[in-house]
Amino acid sequence: MRSVNTKFWDDSFISELNPSEKLLFLYLLTNSLANILGIYEITIKRISYDTGLTKETITKGLESFAKGKKAFLTADNYIIMPNWLKNQRLNTNMKVAVAKEFNALPKHLRDSILSNGSEALPNTSEGFRMIMECLDKYEVEVEEEIEGEDEGSSKPKSLELRQKTFESEVWNYQNLYSPEMLQKFCNYWTEKNHSGKKMRFEIERTFEISKRLSTWHRRDREIQPQKSKLVMP
Repeated sequence: MRSVNTKFWDDSFISELNPSEKLLFLYLLTNSLANILGIYEITIKRISYDTGLTKETITKGLESFAKGKKAFLTADNYIIMPNWLKNQRLNTNMKVAVAKEFNALPKHLRDSILSNGSEALPNTSEGFRMIMECLDKYEVEVEEEIEGEDEGSSKPKSLELRQKTFESEVWNYQNLYSPEMLQKFCNYWTEKNHSGKKMRFEIERTFEISKRLSTWHRRDREIQPQKSKLVMP
């Protein structure tokens, strides 16, 4: 479900839009692909199908939103709503979900946001700054609450130690999987988040190494290119 404040129609930016642009902006807020981060993948074709707006109308509308620094469509079809997070009231679980959604974004997109924009995403510095402020705030709050749950525990383990423990557990399966696959698996799941405080596998709600390895192995075999057969003359 998605709630829209009744003051939406009183917003100075919205009041200046034409009817098609108002529908388009409301759609960006409420469509089924929108997530808690406010950055999600969608195509103009899908927007056109759902709203009945022409592709030309949608393109012009998105250009207008970009000029107003309200919404941006990237070259690889990601919508960025830079003011999304500041209008949300998030509990602890929702804050964890925000960080999880961010770390699931393509690396080049995360890098652009972390560096406050790029040539491919102009005029986004202010919006990206708001995203980063929210992400940093939420991550600190979540970490404090998680650490507070372990009242009887000693000092939290360092990231380096947690990484070594994880890799050690993965390599217990070397009798089942190749060293190359295990190393790729470790490299992927120990990638640090934007603040460098957590690894990718730690952000997952659940993570059972044996099942993840099995899925990785199956997918790895599916994408392996077929070896071309040599034809002798």
